[in-house]
Amino acid sequence: MLVFLFLLAVSEAKSFCPLSNQFCISSSTGASDTQLCFTVHSANTGWAAMGVGSKTMTNSDMYMGWKNSTGGITLSNRAGGGYFLPPVNSQQNGILVPLIESQPDWSKLSFSFCRSVIISTNGKSITPLQVFSYASAKTNPTTNVDSISASFSKHSSAGNFKFDFTIVIANQTTNGTNTSGLPTDDQTNSQPLNPTDSTTSDSSSGSSMKTVILAHAVLMFIAWAVAPFIGIFIARYLKGILGHHWFKLHILFMGPIVFGCTLAGFITVNLYFTISDDNKSHAIIGWILIVGTFAQVILGIICDRLFSMERTSIPWWDVLHWWWGRSLMVLGVVNVYLGKELINNLGYDEYSSFNNGFWVMFAIGIAAFGVAEYKIEKVHDGKVHDGAANSKNL
Repeated sequence: MLVFLFLLAVSEAKSFCPLSNQFCISSSTGASDTQLCFTVHSANTGWAAMGVGSKTMTNSDMYMGWKNSTGGITLSNRAGGGYFLPPVNSQQNGILVPLIESQPDWSKLSFSFCRSVIISTNGKSITPLQVFSYASAKTNPTTNVDSISASFSKHSSAGNFKFDFTIVIANQTTNGTNTSGLPTDDQTNSQPLNPTDSTTSDSSSGSSMKTVILAHAVLMFIAWAVAPFIGIFIARYLKGILGHHWFKLHILFMGPIVFGCTLAGFITVNLYFTISDDNKSHAIIGWILIVGTFAQVILGIICDRLFSMERTSIPWWDVLHWWWGRSLMVLGVVNVYLGKELINNLGYDEYSSFNNGFWVMFAIGIAAFGVAEYKIEKVHDGKVHDGAANSKNL
């Protein structure tokens, strides 16, 4: 009877699935208008957690759940701590409640909890425009599963997203008076909700985010695991075979394809993500590649404008263009590798395809350059003979 009365008190849930059929979070109103309830579904059996107010578990208000010795759920409210075991909050803000919505077939771990919308100390308030983090693991906590202080291993899947979970109670604000339990701007120092900054669709939004991530991966794979190998190979080895057409093909691969795909991939992924501890190296290298590729395009234009068929040696700006491009290609390959590992951490099934594709293209590129270096005579435009080029260790 108590379960029935509780379920009557909550409203229709609003859901978001950052990992479709692997991790979902939904919100609903609680028994009072100052309370918000969450239901977490995870395909991992060990533990699952959501973090409020931070892109990573670091500095977040964490709510973790795992199965205890009786087969029920232990809920632990913790302060996110980054690369060490998050400490248990002295004040537990979450209250475990009966499962609010039915457990989907794919979920191995599901639990519901409620908490106040506004938390002034030892926690973070829920706001209309907010970043959430999530994580889960395949292995159970290692000690004392019935205690909120149980120890546990590192997550096997994690990420972050933007969503408005308060939409289920936002309509309770009427006639300019805040009766919904939502914090006001004065209480949270937050900005008013901008619909373009928050995802407002239902569980299909998880598929949208996955599509964005995979689109980013495909664009960057083309930009740095395919196109630069071809563009540099053409410029270094195929001038004598292609004639003046080498230049047009080199521009095509290194301009519209490399720079265009890099820019498109950068814009695409930033629809959802910002730099966090989980993707910091990948994101920083991505910024370097954006700036470096733009500089390389400008340098290529300068080399073209300064080119003379009467030259008898390789000018320093050409040498800089060559080595700058090669350095960017190596850095790009490293970043594609880091990106495919992030896809693996997210638990996407497509990881195996990207992993195999990466190593296949890497092997083909190394083999092609190795064979061409010894089998194809390099041709230099102008009156430059091979000895002059070799004397510069190019």
